[in-house]
Amino acid sequence: MHHLRRLRFVAFAVALILASIPAPADEAELTGHEILKRTFDNLYDCDMKMSLEVELHDQSGGVSRRRANIARKRIRGHTHSIGRFLDPPWMRGTTMLMIDNTDRSDDHFIYLPASKRLRRLTSVQRSDSFLGSDLWYEDLERRYPEDYDVLNMATHGKLDEETYSLRVQPTIESSAYDQVEFEISKKDFFLLQTSYFRGESTEPIRRITSAREYMVIQDGHRIPTQYVVKNETRGTRTVARLTQLEVNPELSDSLFRSVALEVGRKIPGLGRETKKQKNLREDRGM
Repeated sequence: MHHLRRLRFVAFAVALILASIPAPADEAELTGHEILKRTFDNLYDCDMKMSLEVELHDQSGGVSRRRANIARKRIRGHTHSIGRFLDPPWMRGTTMLMIDNTDRSDDHFIYLPASKRLRRLTSVQRSDSFLGSDLWYEDLERRYPEDYDVLNMATHGKLDEETYSLRVQPTIESSAYDQVEFEISKKDFFLLQTSYFRGESTEPIRRITSAREYMVIQDGHRIPTQYVVKNETRGTRTVARLTQLEVNPELSDSLFRSVALEVGRKIPGLGRETKKQKNLREDRGM
């Protein structure tokens, strides 16, 4: 009995000691901006190259398609993205270059092979439609936590898993929306859904979903390979698929200079489709 009392005392003392040790900060204690930082770091803090397949569904049920090869690289603290279009034929060779700027609006350049001219797009708004699709130019830009003020945050089960639901307000006055809601996986900070709202409406004007089933993991980054964009205002839908995806490939800085657009320089490793890739694209109706 004396031995048993001693064991109980020791167990009680150990419990008191453990209770006095501060628990490590868990994910529930993260601030909204810390959650956004982990989410955006996963998506944007890496170089990439890929083939992009865009499928546009209009209000009448019509479907049109675009294909492009895209590369992205961080150069001296700025994200540079280049996209060269392959299809449809009338867009073939058209090339776009975007350079991320933190202190002013991003730079946008476009090379038009028909006129053999490089133009700087000075009137681009972040919410302008990208090539007639439901994608916005903003969707192609790098995001930062400081782009948003966090209005409220909750955790719940949505999209078949536990998520952080962050309601935020853009800090940029020229935004075409008033609030955004991010649905972020609590277990790995994968961005599952983004909804855009105007005014006090509870119904979004646009919603982007990245289902986990299309996620790939490369070099520690969880990257979606399919986005479904629904424009509730227009009644249209765009599906964007990424193939031949490679995270942190070897990319020369010279690929992202304006001269590379004019000479038609190709993104290395994204040449002609293999027969398997072509069959897969055709099976998808692309």
